[in-house]
Amino acid sequence: MTIGRLRAILFAPALMLVAWPALADFQAGKDAFDDSDFQGARDEWTAAAVEGDAQAQYELGLMLANGVGVQRDVISAYAWLMLAHKGGISDAKPKFDALQKGYIPRHCHFAALALVREFETGHPEKLAAGGQQKSRCWNFRQ
Repeated sequence: MTIGRLRAILFAPALMLVAWPALADFQAGKDAFDDSDFQGARDEWTAAAVEGDAQAQYELGLMLANGVGVQRDVISAYAWLMLAHKGGISDAKPKFDALQKGYIPRHCHFAALALVREFETGHPEKLAAGGQQKSRCWNFRQ
């Protein structure tokens, strides 16, 4: 057995332990959602989404796009769905495309893209805050 292979065998369980908290946050959000605790689901999925969990980003995007148990926020939904797509969730692309074409004014599309850029450069605060932004884009409701 080579040293590289031995390292892979020894360190694989450690890597799984590092990934476990994100899975736990997603599952806690799913459990809360299934129990109709929508604010709890949003909180759990936001925490997991900020950590880079693409499935949490997708579910959070859908929740915000449809206004399920929370105030509808198509700008943040668009940004979360775009990040989920970049994270490997192929179902997210048609969703954020539909938001862009049918629900987001052109000038607000740039605000959503700015949120994605900020998130990708290590500044998730504005996206995590969602519709609490002071902008006419977040006042847009359809």
